[in-house]
Amino acid sequence: MKLAILLATYNSARYLAELLDSLENQTYRDFTLYIRDDGSTDSTMQIVAQYQALHNNIEVMRDPTTARRAMGSFLWMAEHVEADYYMFCDHDDVWLPRKVELSLSKIRDIERPNRPALVCTDLVVVDSNLNPIAQSLWGYMKLRPELLTDIKYAVSCNLFTGCTMIINRAARDISLPASPQAVMHDSWIGLRVLAAKGDIGWISEPQILYRQHSDNLFGAHRVSCSRGYYLHKLKTAKSVVATYRQNFRMAKDAVGGQLSPLSFLFYRILYLIKR
Repeated sequence: MKLAILLATYNSARYLAELLDSLENQTYRDFTLYIRDDGSTDSTMQIVAQYQALHNNIEVMRDPTTARRAMGSFLWMAEHVEADYYMFCDHDDVWLPRKVELSLSKIRDIERPNRPALVCTDLVVVDSNLNPIAQSLWGYMKLRPELLTDIKYAVSCNLFTGCTMIINRAARDISLPASPQAVMHDSWIGLRVLAAKGDIGWISEPQILYRQHSDNLFGAHRVSCSRGYYLHKLKTAKSVVATYRQNFRMAKDAVGGQLSPLSFLFYRILYLIKR
């Protein structure tokens, strides 16, 4: 059984050592860490070389193409690494010690032969110095896994934070190649697994310290039912509509074109009510 952890780096020097230490401190260590760098100009690769000299389970992947960004990096690595299970690793987080052990155990419990499977976990939201902001990302953003693992709701709101996910080979296979409409690798893979009626599981106990800082490409945003929250949404309506359009196009491709704008909007509104 082969487990691959995929790490995409880009100017990651500030936080990278903490992440790599957390991987080496896992209770389950029978994995290979694959690293693809996207053209860093800081000391990222020197740090990687230092850890590679100390540990025999780290491989640096050489890719002549640069500027793939996060989604492109992860999908390129998934395509070029053969394994039974895959995990995705952000360069600025800290993995709690049992993340790999618990994730692997859960996916092996739920998966069926030759069927795609995916497991995700909750996260602790922390600041740049690892001080807690929220003990649960799902609570912070009002995400309900029991609803969002139903494809009707999942097409309009993403539960599958990439750095928490583990997928099996069948899930990898049905997710490649990704649609040009894909917004991010995690939401694309999650939708593809749901569309194939695959096996979805989740671990409610957070397994990652999810660091929030000024350089985050994507991050945690508190959701509330306050008037101020919805007034802010109205003020930024143009960007919200653009995001919904982009997510709709991705979701439509993920489910094979069987999604109308009306049903997408209906289940988005229904989820907003239910959460």
